Amino acid sequence: MEDAPVIAWILPEHLGLVMDACRIAGLSLVAVGTPARGETRALADRAGAEPMPDLRAALASTEARVALLTVCPDPVPDARVVLAAESRGLRIASLGPFASGAIDAAEHGFLREQAGMRPADSIRLVPRPRAHPVFRAAEDVLGSFGDIELVLVESHAPRSNGGLPAALLSAIDLVHTLIGTPELIDAASPGGARHIGAMEGYLAALLRFPDGRFGQIAASDRAAWGWRATLTGRGGRLTLRPSGFDWFDDEGRRRDEHRAAEGSRDPVRVFADALRLLLDPGAPRGPAPAWAEILASAEASLLSTRTGQAESPWTLLRAAQSAD
Repeated sequence: MEDAPVIAWILPEHLGLVMDACRIAGLSLVAVGTPARGETRALADRAGAEPMPDLRAALASTEARVALLTVCPDPVPDARVVLAAESRGLRIASLGPFASGAIDAAEHGFLREQAGMRPADSIRLVPRPRAHPVFRAAEDVLGSFGDIELVLVESHAPRSNGGLPAALLSAIDLVHTLIGTPELIDAASPGGARHIGAMEGYLAALLRFPDGRFGQIAASDRAAWGWRATLTGRGGRLTLRPSGFDWFDDEGRRRDEHRAAEGSRDPVRVFADALRLLLDPGAPRGPAPAWAEILASAEASLLSTRTGQAESPWTLLRAAQSAD
């Protein structure tokens, strides 16, 4: 794996994160491209890499081991190109959404199931809170906590770390992992983005689930990288964050706690570890992101900010199935 080549499709403000993460992970950044008009050559020169003006062409021909996306591609590469790249041994990692929504992903063939798999399953969301060492340390506690009745997730990623699209997807992925896909999302945000990959600023959302449970998300690009999930139920209150977890019962008595290693709070090191695990054949893979549900929930959140009403991810999922 040492010096395994990486290609990256990024925004200029992401270059520092990508270069530092590749260095720590022992990877070699060999080609860089950007949707920022006229900046590909200068960005590649800063990285000491080759310019990559066309992501689709690069995916179709590269001999790199990792393709890293830190910004939503426009247009989205066809799923057949991605599957062919994976068959050559390329691992594709995305810091945020790889499509503008579930319908967009379906129209490009990513949600079409074949032999129990979807092409979207080959794209890994990195870094994922659920893959963080704190969640691995909390496996037994989560099993003992009991039913989660309320989940509150706060997620931040400054623009240099993927911004609001990355923060929002991390939050939604975490909620989906813990209690599933909401029935309704009532969101507010000051932005007027065209699609989820272009969102900026901050977003707050109330989530309603069909079984009567509730959730809340707050995501932004206004604060240092980090996340926090607070779970409430008959087991009391369990709070997880990159620095560790704390579990208190309903009378305030501490049931359990854990403190993570210092590097677990460093976004560059966490990102580097996620990239390194992509190429480690012995590393536990865990389930692929539920991309259809995650993208639909993010899209419903954005739609709700426009309509001022609660919107349903399931409506968008049905539309995506029709578009597939």
